[in-house]
Amino acid sequence: MAARKHRGMSVDVDAFTERLNRLFAVVYPPGRGPYRNVEVTEALAGRGYRLSAPYLSQLRSGVRSGPSARTVEMLAEFFGVRVEYFDTDSGYARAVDADLYWLSLVHDQSVRELTTALIAVAPAVRDQLLDSAPRTTSPDSTAVDSRYHDTDQKSPITNGGNICSRRELRRHPERNRA
Repeated sequence: MAARKHRGMSVDVDAFTERLNRLFAVVYPPGRGPYRNVEVTEALAGRGYRLSAPYLSQLRSGVRSGPSARTVEMLAEFFGVRVEYFDTDSGYARAVDADLYWLSLVHDQSVRELTTALIAVAPAVRDQLLDSAPRTTSPDSTAVDSRYHDTDQKSPITNGGNICSRRELRRHPERNRA
């Protein structure tokens, strides 16, 4: 589908729908599941912005296209990302997608169980397991963005939040490089 300009951004309708749904699927508080449309619209109403749950559903399904710049701004604010996340040409969007991949792993119960079990393993055994493990990659089969493994730069999606520090994620950073 054709791209539409939003304040200098190139917003592809299909990409907007995909990214909005990715935010819904991955960005939610611990101990609960993803937000429902009505929860988001109620939260936005609490911030003084009216958006109906049916319209949000239509944006998420691609039935409606071309949300207003204000709608894009409010949805971005709700999910804690910048508006540029919805920009098809944005390096910021790629960085957020890499963080969303990691965040999706945090929500995965089997990943949490495995990680918890690894904590109890002796460091030498853990190092052997890590040495024999395949390289971590993102869903698109490219190496996970190494910018956040090389420095203490804060994650765009968590704003350096409390999920996990980058230092904790990079015990062996050479394994995460492309």
